[in-house]
Amino acid sequence: MEDKNGLSQEELMQELHRRGYVDANLRQIIDWRSRGVLPPFDVQGAGRGRSSGRACSRWSNTQVIAEHAVWVMQLLNLYGNYCQVYIPLWLLGYSIEPHQIRQALAAPLERTIYSLERECSSERNMEDVREDT
Repeated sequence: MEDKNGLSQEELMQELHRRGYVDANLRQIIDWRSRGVLPPFDVQGAGRGRSSGRACSRWSNTQVIAEHAVWVMQLLNLYGNYCQVYIPLWLLGYSIEPHQIRQALAAPLERTIYSLERECSSERNMEDVREDT
């Protein structure tokens, strides 16, 4: 992959197709950016006044973004939802917003607490429920 002046969303989609991810589409890549599994652009497209639109924004590090997108694709195929993708991406060294990490870590704990609270009653206190698990 050549690095002329960065990588646009369309070029990322083409790169994913080249790597065998033929079901990747532009809408997905836009969605990945909005959900924080891909970083924001670091090269902003310049306006063109009254001519035909803006030059598209891009990522400057083409190879890193392409590898990042491959991981996103693989992890979403494996886990099926965004909340479970944040932590693996973060552990791989990609930048993920702290509130997304916090949310992903808290979700299983909240389910466990909810389950324990449901099992507690006037006859069984928290210690009894914990001993049974």
